[in-house]
Amino acid sequence: MANTQTQTPENNKPERTPLTEIFQVNRTYLMTIDTVTAVKSKNKGTPGFKVSLVGVPETEVAGVRLIDTLWNTEKTKWKIQNMMKSAGVNTLGGRDDLSLYKSFAGKQVMVRTIIEKGREDGTGGFYADSVRIGNFVGDNTINRYKHPFLITLTKTHF
Repeated sequence: MANTQTQTPENNKPERTPLTEIFQVNRTYLMTIDTVTAVKSKNKGTPGFKVSLVGVPETEVAGVRLIDTLWNTEKTKWKIQNMMKSAGVNTLGGRDDLSLYKSFAGKQVMVRTIIEKGREDGTGGFYADSVRIGNFVGDNTINRYKHPFLITLTKTHF
């Protein structure tokens, strides 16, 4: 189980371990979709989906939350389609938050992570390295069985 918080003696408040120290590059993790919400970018108004995933129990990322935004553009819609296939969602239907929640919440998916290198933010600040969803792996097989972790290991590693 990943330890994502430590106590700091100065203020006795939890200090979070950076996700870049928990997740590895190009590694696949079994996670549960917590929420999917419709969003629009501030600059161009590009539609997308904010996806919140949580590591399943008894894995090295148990309880760790990974949040990413998948933009709905011609170049990146494949990732949304992969998320739908992996979660067993055939059509998006309504794009309101309640419809998205009903479609995706609780579905387990295999997620391959990438690390996006930090960069300047254009205002003199800097974005730190961040963990992103590189891809959703596989089909809806893991949501069909009672013990998805065992089925996934069998399917993926043998």
